[in-house]
Amino acid sequence: MVTRVIVATLGERPSLKATLVSIAKQKITDLEIKIVCPLQKLKKVQEIAQECLTSNFELIQDSGKGLGAAINQGYKQLGDFEYFCWLNDDDELTTGSLERSINFLDTNQNFHAVIGTLGYLRKDKGRIMRNRVTTLHTFITRIGPNLIPQPGSLLRRTSIGELEPLNEKYKYAMDLDMWLRIMKSGKIGIIKETQALMNWHQDSITVSNRKKASIEAFQIRLRNSQNLIRKFLVIACYFPSRLLASILSKIN
Repeated sequence: MVTRVIVATLGERPSLKATLVSIAKQKITDLEIKIVCPLQKLKKVQEIAQECLTSNFELIQDSGKGLGAAINQGYKQLGDFEYFCWLNDDDELTTGSLERSINFLDTNQNFHAVIGTLGYLRKDKGRIMRNRVTTLHTFITRIGPNLIPQPGSLLRRTSIGELEPLNEKYKYAMDLDMWLRIMKSGKIGIIKETQALMNWHQDSITVSNRKKASIEAFQIRLRNSQNLIRKFLVIACYFPSRLLASILSKIN
């Protein structure tokens, strides 16, 4: 059973090396890695990948249409894989992350995806926060803040069907749209261990654009609500969600 890991990068962050090393440390077989980056950074990223990776990898020229489009490019490359995930170049998988996720999905065929605890890192202070997910988090995500961590998740290819993983018209909350679509027809499993780490920095798309991300997330929740009660709850939770985003913006 092949697992595909997609890495989207502009080829500028030094954290890319740590991202690729964390993939190389995953002790699983049948792993394929697709790295999407701009044309002008292909040579540089190839050198970094050759230094860090032990598994086969493929470089793909970024279409320049945004992060969602880059992830979709990696997903749509030819190949027969059963599971997939993606990392940005400021994410890292923890030791044994993919093995735990694959074992979970292998033994729980009725689950479409699996997620785990996410650690947030700052270089000067180490780990500053953990998002320990529970089933309550998946419910809250339907109406309020998105509490489902994408880094460290693993998805069945069949959970996406004929669609692409991400709707490319969204720029900040595209993973939320994907999770809500998946939860309409399937279940998301939870692993208690920390599955990934995300570097917390101000040039992250969602960190530096919290207001826009909050508005886009509200529109996504409203569009994916399946009944009037859910729509009412989404509207009622909008301003508390904005307040939470404002509080988080104070974290530097």
